[in-house]
Amino acid sequence: MAYDDKIYWPLYARCVELDLPLTAYVGLPGPRVPGAAQDPIHLDEVLWSFPDLRVVLRHGGEPWESLCVKMMLKWPHLYYSTSAFAPRHLPQAIIHYMNTRGADRVLYAGYYPGLDYRRIQQEVEALPLRDHVWRLFLRENARRVFKLAAPD
Repeated sequence: MAYDDKIYWPLYARCVELDLPLTAYVGLPGPRVPGAAQDPIHLDEVLWSFPDLRVVLRHGGEPWESLCVKMMLKWPHLYYSTSAFAPRHLPQAIIHYMNTRGADRVLYAGYYPGLDYRRIQQEVEALPLRDHVWRLFLRENARRVFKLAAPD
């Protein structure tokens, strides 16, 4: 069911109450199953109704990656994770957003064991990111969104 189905609203309320982020799979799924429920627009009403809910978009959002960016511009607690992508295939809309207004909104996520660590490292290092984006993308954004403690 789509994310705006009211059956999920108690879950969203509980996430807010417990101060836990919600991860949401968005984008057309690879398997041959219907994909309309994963259209990120279904989170628009949710984010309006639960303004303190932190949501992390996962699995790329394609073919709606530009919509994902527009929604992140609109909703202050909406984030994007690079899960399910080989780094060299990250959508250009996301790369541009990271380098401009969204450096603090995109979280790195690998895809092991789907992709070998060496390949991931080589492709991440080749991303055309501005210097100030790297630390946020690879570490700080996830620490902030998931409220992870700094290592000693």
